[in-house]
Amino acid sequence: MFAARSIGRFSLWAASLAAFLALGVPAARADFAQGKAAFAAENYARAYALLLPEAQAGNAEAEYMVGEMTADGLGTDRSAQVAADWYKLSAGHGYLPAETTLGLLYLYGSGSAGDPAAIAADPAKALPFLKAAADGGDKTAQYLLGDLYFQGTAVAQDYALAFAYTIKAAERGVIGAEYNAGLMTARGLGTAQDPAAAYRWFALAALQHYPGAAHNRDALRDQLTEPEQRQADAAVESFRPAP
Repeated sequence: MFAARSIGRFSLWAASLAAFLALGVPAARADFAQGKAAFAAENYARAYALLLPEAQAGNAEAEYMVGEMTADGLGTDRSAQVAADWYKLSAGHGYLPAETTLGLLYLYGSGSAGDPAAIAADPAKALPFLKAAADGGDKTAQYLLGDLYFQGTAVAQDYALAFAYTIKAAERGVIGAEYNAGLMTARGLGTAQDPAAAYRWFALAALQHYPGAAHNRDALRDQLTEPEQRQADAAVESFRPAP
């Protein structure tokens, strides 16, 4: 719903489950594997029944998965508020995807106007979760946190911090971060002004059709010498996102 689920392929889960059973591991671990397999098979009622006891016992990944199922109404009643409670438990146990999901949930809100179970958008509430996730290495959170510092939303505007977080996400291929890195390097905000670097970032964002990126790339082209442009184009061609 709010973030990519940390769920692998069914074949991997099936293999793990077989290994669990063959080794005679505790039933709780086998139930967890069976719950994940049921989720992958879209048997949500069974998945919820198996994962809920694991979540109640403090399994961070199970807490997150139960939160996701509750957020989407899969195998249980839909409730953004209850989902948020599960995400908070998972985040408290150090599960990074839960931090990111909470950040997204509070940044954008969830639910319809007038729904008592809806969660209103509240960037200030999103901030600590996004920071924890960004500092933990989540590229989506790095982009979003950088954008909050760039815009001065729910936090004092700080171009140096904005660039520090944005460039990490841009180097990992996050399209919005590529665009923002282009803006900051073009204007010298939080970093040295560098038209060639700005051209590269806008060109990368334009490859994914980000609005305004192609226009900004073309506007910067005239500021580059022919060797600079060839070098920039070669850098775009050879770019591979960092892991």
